[in-house]
Amino acid sequence: MMKKFALGIVSILLFVGVARGAEIDNLRARMRSIVDETQGTRWFYDKTTPVNPPRNALSLFLSLGQRGGHAWPSFTVGFSGKGKIFFEALVFSIDGERIVVPVDLDRVVRDSDYANVWESITMPGEEWLIKKIYGSKDASVRFDSGMGYYVDFAVSRQQKDALRRVWRLYELMSH
Repeated sequence: MMKKFALGIVSILLFVGVARGAEIDNLRARMRSIVDETQGTRWFYDKTTPVNPPRNALSLFLSLGQRGGHAWPSFTVGFSGKGKIFFEALVFSIDGERIVVPVDLDRVVRDSDYANVWESITMPGEEWLIKKIYGSKDASVRFDSGMGYYVDFAVSRQQKDALRRVWRLYELMSH
């Protein structure tokens, strides 16, 4: 009797492991990856994430870093447009809830060319915020200067779906 029970448990664990592996393979097929040789890190991005920052648009995506057996999420939020905002906070409106995310100004990247500016920040992917965004019906983000200047963008369904896929890959790879 004990032998059958143990055999049943082993069968269940094998099935779960195979299913988990198949889900990881399925999610990785929906990603592109690059290797940072200097850091020894592989980065995964959803294939829908733009390679170059879009013009006059919101960049909002999750990337997944992997080195050795360790994985971690990085959340990038940025925009391009005609004028500099010099944002100091991100203000999310998620299904009517206002969430202010203070910005570490040392992490903000600003760049420009003859026609556009880009401002962005990459920060650790916080589970509560990522899940709240991708689980929302309506979500937007404001890049707020704190001095009356701001720019707002809606988070698209495509961006939410990409957040969900990368987060799920992170969950599977980190447990």
